[in-house]
Amino acid sequence: MLEIQIEQTDAYTVCRPVGELDAYTVGQFRESLGELASAGRLLIDLSDVPFMDSAGLGALIGASYASATTDAPVDSTIDPVAQLLELDVMSGATSRERDSATYFVYVYREQCPICQQHYPSMNEFARLTERDAAMRALLLEVQDLQAMGEEEGVELPAYAWIETPTTVIVRGGRVLERFGMRNTPEPAEVYRRYTGRDYATLVASAPRPEPGRRAREGAPAVDREGVVTRLRAVRGSGGPRFAEIFDDAPGGTRHLLYAHTNCGTCIEYRREMAELQDAGLLGDDLRLHFAAAELLVDDGIPLSMWGGAHAALLFDGGELQRWYGDGEVSGDLPVDILYE
Repeated sequence: MLEIQIEQTDAYTVCRPVGELDAYTVGQFRESLGELASAGRLLIDLSDVPFMDSAGLGALIGASYASATTDAPVDSTIDPVAQLLELDVMSGATSRERDSATYFVYVYREQCPICQQHYPSMNEFARLTERDAAMRALLLEVQDLQAMGEEEGVELPAYAWIETPTTVIVRGGRVLERFGMRNTPEPAEVYRRYTGRDYATLVASAPRPEPGRRAREGAPAVDREGVVTRLRAVRGSGGPRFAEIFDDAPGGTRHLLYAHTNCGTCIEYRREMAELQDAGLLGDDLRLHFAAAELLVDDGIPLSMWGGAHAALLFDGGELQRWYGDGEVSGDLPVDILYE
């Protein structure tokens, strides 16, 4: 037995199913959603749903699809994609600028065999589109998303991702398409469909992959001064994004900025550093900051400027004291700095 409660607030209409949402009750749920299609902003509250099978999940996804073609977005208190859009990492995908890119977002679990089967092609697609104006690809691991959510006050537990891999196509804050583990899309097909461009042209025009660490001996020097200058100019919603780093007086709190790509090692190091900070092992004179290097490309800091997959920059009084480049960064780097 499923009961559908409807509540109207000043901000939105609440649809609250009470009971199990499965193949036997999903028809009633879909009917209610259809009646609310023109209700404006709709919030689906699943807090009183103790069980939901794939039929119920399909109805919820169908509502999200429908909202992509209307002016009435559909939210859900436990839909992980809705929560995902609240994270800073999705700022480009939620931009409502007319020329904003379409985002191809691949959410996966590190230990998921199916996810790992698709990962190489998805990772290559992310590399190919890192400078593409029409489409960008993001690869996000569910545990990392949970950590980001905890840092930013967004409830996004790993268990909320009922199905992985999950792939979503987002533009202007709207979910245009959503795919599950049984219909993971081919990046080339999605790229052609949304950009109208030939995928082979993208492959030919994309920068060549960064050489591995062992092959980097002859690489050009990193433009450290240029990176710092551009970091000073990066702005967030409330002003300069890294104001805390550059505004502190000398001799006080030092700041370590860890800029990284979405490589597995980088994400693991970020997690280890965050754990050290959360455990209070870094002391009061060192503060950590994390930045996804891909998100700084639009701020004029291309990935090539970092000189590798990741870098750690130590600041004191707003001045760069030390640059730990590719090959020098390790998970316990903050401890090394603290006791050097």
